Amino acid sequence: MQVMKMSRLLTGKGRIKMTGNQEIRKAIYNMGGPGIAAASLEVSTSAIGKWIRNGKIPNLNIAKRVAKESGFSLESLRPVYGQ
Repeated sequence: MQVMKMSRLLTGKGRIKMTGNQEIRKAIYNMGGPGIAAASLEVSTSAIGKWIRNGKIPNLNIAKRVAKESGFSLESLRPVYGQ
């Protein structure tokens, strides 16, 4: 039986597909994984999956909590766009 690592999604016959924002994925991993992070942040695990796929955490307050609890910078988890 293969074990899926947090930083990779296995697709098909062992091919690896990297998706979304790897910084968010790593930050969630540092928090203990999607289940523990979801409980701590009071969100669903599917919300966390959506953040990883979309490459940003839309709620600023939650992004600040993830940054604080994971040790990642806020800028890497929630990009700032210029005017």
